Amino acid sequence: MTSFFKANAFAVLLATAAVQLAGCTTPDTLEQDTTNTFIVVELMQGEDGTEIFSDVCVLTEDETGEFLCSFFNDNGIVGMSAVLKNQNQLTSSFLNDVTFTSYRVTFTRADGRNTPGVDVPYPFDGATNFLVRVNAGPVSQAFVLVRHQAKLEPPLSNLQGLGGALFISALAEIEFFGRDGAGRPISAKGFLNVHFGDFADE
Repeated sequence: MTSFFKANAFAVLLATAAVQLAGCTTPDTLEQDTTNTFIVVELMQGEDGTEIFSDVCVLTEDETGEFLCSFFNDNGIVGMSAVLKNQNQLTSSFLNDVTFTSYRVTFTRADGRNTPGVDVPYPFDGATNFLVRVNAGPVSQAFVLVRHQAKLEPPLSNLQGLGGALFISALAEIEFFGRDGAGRPISAKGFLNVHFGDFADE
């Protein structure tokens, strides 16, 4: 019986000490709290319109009169705005502003044929650097959506000269990654239709 009471008294002492220590600990809100900023993707389009028609081969004439394929990347434009999640908060600070530093592009097809390098271009990561201030209106930023080298690799290289499947229509998923002024991670995602083919040159 004596050992039983000693063991229980020791357990109570440990529990009391744990509660006291927890009460003295200050939560690190910068590490544990989620960001108070919500990112709205207001615009996602190509430089020339709402969709992208990506030409996999642009014929150019060299000095000997021979026509060769030239390759150009295709750019997209994203428009974002930042708002406070807590609409009762009347003021904002730099801690709520978001800086985006990278993005990832992934291509998919509606028919489910999504093997990179066979059915769609390979996904890739890109660097960017732009600031979206909270409650300050939209910010637009250009980014590379289809890289030069993607047009030198299957399946896009197979479309040159009206080969392969002639055309490939894909959905580009673009996810941007950044952090708010307190260092808390935040991301935003948008989508864009992309049509690949060896289109007629002017």
